[in-house]
Amino acid sequence: MSDIKPPTGIGRYSSNVSDITVLAGKCASEYLIRQVSKLSAAVYSPPIATTPDTFWELEFIASFEHDPDYCCFFLTAIPNDQESRSLIWPKRKTYKAYIYLKDPDTNEIIEKKPIEHEFNLKEPSWGHFTFCPMSSLPSSDQVIIGVEFDHSELSSNSRHNALPGPSIPNDLIEAWGEQVDNPATADVRFNLSGHFVYANSAILSQRCRYLKYMFEGEWASEKNQNKRESVDSVRSFQGRSSKYKYLVDINDFHHLTFLEMLRFLYTDQVQFEEDPDLHCTPIEVYAIADKYFIYELRNRAKIEIWDNLDVDNCAMILFGTAAQWKDLKDDILDYVVANFSKVKDTKGFKEILCNPEDYPMFGELWVEIMSLTKSK
Repeated sequence: MSDIKPPTGIGRYSSNVSDITVLAGKCASEYLIRQVSKLSAAVYSPPIATTPDTFWELEFIASFEHDPDYCCFFLTAIPNDQESRSLIWPKRKTYKAYIYLKDPDTNEIIEKKPIEHEFNLKEPSWGHFTFCPMSSLPSSDQVIIGVEFDHSELSSNSRHNALPGPSIPNDLIEAWGEQVDNPATADVRFNLSGHFVYANSAILSQRCRYLKYMFEGEWASEKNQNKRESVDSVRSFQGRSSKYKYLVDINDFHHLTFLEMLRFLYTDQVQFEEDPDLHCTPIEVYAIADKYFIYELRNRAKIEIWDNLDVDNCAMILFGTAAQWKDLKDDILDYVVANFSKVKDTKGFKEILCNPEDYPMFGELWVEIMSLTKSK
């Protein structure tokens, strides 16, 4: 049985807790659990902070249902607002930690194990389903659960009153959202194959480097430097008798996809849709964010793609569009190879094999899949 634990929630914790102590740069948090034998559900610690925006949580389960002779113990990284938008959490890699159980009467360690895991959005928890035999727990029916980090940026008198979360008030998001595609406040008109979308160049320039350079007339050199194939045609009307400073023609994206990108630039929010007719699927948003160098939006779309990936759709995503971007291709290719015994029997994969000419990178991808599956 795997020791990797899926994500848990927060806020479901025991009221019997001790204070955080910081000794010689280390951070140790301990929590007393009473009446262990009567526990019928998991017990969670309060959030543990190692920096003002880095939080953790402990989870303890007495008598694991699949192996009642053992207790389970996990450490979970609670993502802050920035981490919730990123697959990789480099800051978490700087920590070395141990989770342990302790006898509250003797203060002796019952079991202590190192955390050997790189916490990330897909795997924010790590621990053991068979951390310690129930028979090893104190006869007093009490146990201390604890975690020790090798360092902390908080002093012993640090205080934190709120969990990390979205920093933009809802009324502000709503107010800015009303300015999206608003001709009354716009000085830019985008023409997407006959559909007009309106925006303000000052806002876009602050949020998107590509658009900033485009409005400043430096977009061509930026495009050449990064070898972008799709080019937006922009006409400047500054100083002329025109309501708009810029008229921009865009022919490589649907107007609804472009509108969703603008909504993100204005509000920092994005709404993905499963229905392809709405043109806001994760892969479409990923593609437009990649073109315009909007890395945060690109990362959110990548996370959404990964969260919705399964054996039925992975082949079509890989062969259809994802192969255009190396980082996305590599991740999905690994998934296809790891699940190839099931993927090869799916309707999507059989359709690809019947019509390889419809997928420009079929030959290259097929060679990679065959090579990787043989090496397993």
